[in-house]
Amino acid sequence: MKRSGEVIPTLHASRFTLHRHASRFTNVLRQSRASRLVSLVGSGPGDPGLLTLRAKQRLEEAEIVFYDHLVNPEIFRFCPQARLVDVGKRGYREQFPQAEIAKRLIRAARRYRRVLRLKGGDPFIFGRGGEEAEALSRAGVPFEIVPGVTSAIAVPAYAGIPLTDRRFASSVSFVTGHSEARKGRETAPPLDWAALAKQPTLVFLMAVQTLAENCKKLMAHGKNPATPAALIEWGTYPRQRSLFGTLKTLPALAQKEKFSPPAVAVIGKVVKLGRSLRWFESLPLFGRRILVTRAAEQASELSRRFAELGAEPVELPSLAIREPRSWQKVDRAIRRLGDYDWLIFTSLHGVDFFMQRLRSRGKNFRALAQVRIAAVGPMTARRLEALGLGVDLVPREHTSAALGRLLRKKKIQGQKILFPRAERGREEIVRMLRTAGAGLDVVTVYRSLRPRIAARQISALFARLPDALTFASAATAENFAAMLRRTSYWRSLKEVPAFVIGPVTRKTVRRLGLKVAAMPRSYTLESLIDVICRHFSRC
Repeated sequence: MKRSGEVIPTLHASRFTLHRHASRFTNVLRQSRASRLVSLVGSGPGDPGLLTLRAKQRLEEAEIVFYDHLVNPEIFRFCPQARLVDVGKRGYREQFPQAEIAKRLIRAARRYRRVLRLKGGDPFIFGRGGEEAEALSRAGVPFEIVPGVTSAIAVPAYAGIPLTDRRFASSVSFVTGHSEARKGRETAPPLDWAALAKQPTLVFLMAVQTLAENCKKLMAHGKNPATPAALIEWGTYPRQRSLFGTLKTLPALAQKEKFSPPAVAVIGKVVKLGRSLRWFESLPLFGRRILVTRAAEQASELSRRFAELGAEPVELPSLAIREPRSWQKVDRAIRRLGDYDWLIFTSLHGVDFFMQRLRSRGKNFRALAQVRIAAVGPMTARRLEALGLGVDLVPREHTSAALGRLLRKKKIQGQKILFPRAERGREEIVRMLRTAGAGLDVVTVYRSLRPRIAARQISALFARLPDALTFASAATAENFAAMLRRTSYWRSLKEVPAFVIGPVTRKTVRRLGLKVAAMPRSYTLESLIDVICRHFSRC
């Protein structure tokens, strides 16, 4: 009793304090629960450009990602920090039963703050997302659903097939193409086939294995055998194939053309519009595999442009860009910027690294107000102009030698020139400027190294040979040859057309034994893309 008598008055006396602490504890608990989250995310049909902004955000935050087999590996660029776990189904084989996937999600939620379950298409359209959400809910695990662009809509759209059209169809039905596999054989699902046969547009997902059986059931329940039908394989990818026929002929056509999963079937009068609206497969570089050898920091821009034109960019960065061994000479030059008459750049990397160092030393671009700036070409000039800097000189021929000749005409004798460049740059322009009597300071702002690449990565990249090689510099060509010359792929690669920027790169590529197909007159990425498009339009 004495113990109780001691405690009770204390409780009453501290009611406000206890209430305050209890509220604080509740808030902490709520924040803790809110900070731990499992996101069931739809990755879309394949094209990374169709990923939603919310999905990208969750990928960037994720600590661990459980992904399906058909998720495009390009999407993993958004989560380099995350641990990746493949739990996908391949054909009839399940790597993990559905119940096991749910258990893994629950266990991961107790260990990680941000868990992401990445599913193809939309998680709630034939994606078992509902089952996984139920399991999380029963376990008391906070979760969210991030919808994705379902392949049921996107794949027909990429084949030019509108699922509804007021002339032909005012409704659409999505149907799973198969039920659970039985003894290694997929069967048509138990559906109301009579009702489905009356629908104006039908979209079958996972449609290949049971295509013939499904078409027979529809015809048996009154669907006109002459109804237009299409099968789209690897929809939204550069390897997409579209097959057009009728409800009666499509299965035989698919077998003849060796169509395989993943594929979406569309049945209905709207299909006939696809023959004239096939925009994706009509893109100028559709289906072409194009090798991009630029440094990893620059490759994405060129790859994005190739992808927009229907190509499949294959990235093999042949340059690794690193900081210089020492910034001492650069920092000394930055302290004396007012002494220079000219600042010259012959690469984008030179601009980026020098300007970053300038800012890190507490300087702003006003320090360059009295310095004239020269750039080797329009890409370098645009990078400078994007920083708010005016460019005074750009040669018509976009080479360092042409820049040197143009500078010599500016009566540079006795003038001071600062040249930030790579550690091992071309010496021709250096000799030209010093011979002209300029006081030239060459400072190293970056190093170009040859990256290391594992044999298995090379095998994966060249399992299918590219249709084109691209080289934006002599250094990328040299490193590319050094990485691949001793592999079994080199002889075949020597027959692949190469597209180059600049005469120095062209000379190097030819010396290496590769076949130069074209060099644009203007040494820009857009011009490079244009000559590639023109080349393949003739093929």
